[in-house]
Amino acid sequence: MTRESRKPKTNWHDVKHAIDTKIHEDQRLFKEPLTIHLVTPMFGGGPQSNSIDQDRPIRESAIRGHLRFWWRATRGAACKNVNELSKREADIFGHTEQASQIQVVTHYEKNEVKRNSKVFYKKRNHPFPRYVLSNMKDETPYLMKAQFSLNIRLSKKTTDFELIKKEVEAALWAWINFGGLGSRTRRGCGSLYCKQFSPYNKRTKSQLEKWFEQKLLEYDIQLPSSSREWPTLSREFKVQAFPLSMISSWRSVIQTYETFRRRSNPYKKRGRSCWPEADTIRLLTGKAKSGHHIPYPKEKPFKYQAFPRAQFGLPIQFRFAPKDSGKDPDPVTLLPKGKDRLASPLILKPLAINQKESVGMVMVLQQPKIEALSLLGDGKPLPDVTDEQSIYPTATYSNNPLQDESGRTHSSAIQAFLHSKEVQTFCQKNHKNKH
Repeated sequence: MTRESRKPKTNWHDVKHAIDTKIHEDQRLFKEPLTIHLVTPMFGGGPQSNSIDQDRPIRESAIRGHLRFWWRATRGAACKNVNELSKREADIFGHTEQASQIQVVTHYEKNEVKRNSKVFYKKRNHPFPRYVLSNMKDETPYLMKAQFSLNIRLSKKTTDFELIKKEVEAALWAWINFGGLGSRTRRGCGSLYCKQFSPYNKRTKSQLEKWFEQKLLEYDIQLPSSSREWPTLSREFKVQAFPLSMISSWRSVIQTYETFRRRSNPYKKRGRSCWPEADTIRLLTGKAKSGHHIPYPKEKPFKYQAFPRAQFGLPIQFRFAPKDSGKDPDPVTLLPKGKDRLASPLILKPLAINQKESVGMVMVLQQPKIEALSLLGDGKPLPDVTDEQSIYPTATYSNNPLQDESGRTHSSAIQAFLHSKEVQTFCQKNHKNKH
């Protein structure tokens, strides 16, 4: 072995961190770095899909991307159009021809990362919500209960330190509480806790609602009355009455959503769905097993066509019972026309109030309306869905999931969920409830 080959390998990430902590101290946003805790499993986040990078599991580039998104959803909501938004965003975060005014600096202990890296198995009796992870492959790596430090360094060219600080802090507040790291963050994976930005030990529903409104005022977040061309934060913020353990509150909010989304025949544990999509696909394909040519419930208009659950995010794959192969339709995938996916406007996650406790939270992002849908299947080509009534339906019939407890029928599936008996029950659950 040569002398050169015995030299220890230089870890440039640690070198960079050492330099960052010693210079430009006057430009750091926080005198002491923020300590951020990962409180639910983080899946993905590495340079390759469904991977955890052992050397760099927390990537500065990923955090910058999250801060951009949440800045648009908060402070960026005041912009009147995309051009104004793009110009202001470039002023803060930069673009190809303009340097950014901020630099993200992170640090983490590699031994801790290796110690907390695990592998997901579907068959293992894990405590995580199965509805969220049903499509996860066996032996998918994830990171659990890690922590890292974060600071933001502002450019020397920053002309208004306090203004840029407010812009960045608003994005940090939203990202830490409503976002996360890795994949499936809108369903609670990769959730975060940071004492400086989380609702530290606010234990009641009224305290949390007051905290939310106070933060909107503190960061001067001007939420629009109607949707912009990009997702923005809304005042649709619902939480449980009392805190639970991190995983229990996560399971509770996901179970609430799952129960609403899977509403079926109320008279049977397993029966025909009260949602209209399955009957719509039968009508469009001309295929239905015996007895299913007639819509369910019977009060539903005979040629009623609607896909309201598209509002919860796309794609959606509809599969009919295998034993009915050749009678009921083959699998059909619902997509936004001209696109592969549409992110859900619903955020369902545990909102951490300390490192161990949280409240289940429902948050809604205000997004532009869906204009058209495409149906892809193996059979004959299916027509695109372009009628607004088919995406935002208003038909009334018994046991319609879009009808709330007061009897009002919502064209918005999101509003129907927020006003549903499931969400009303969820918001009343306390620490004595079992999950």
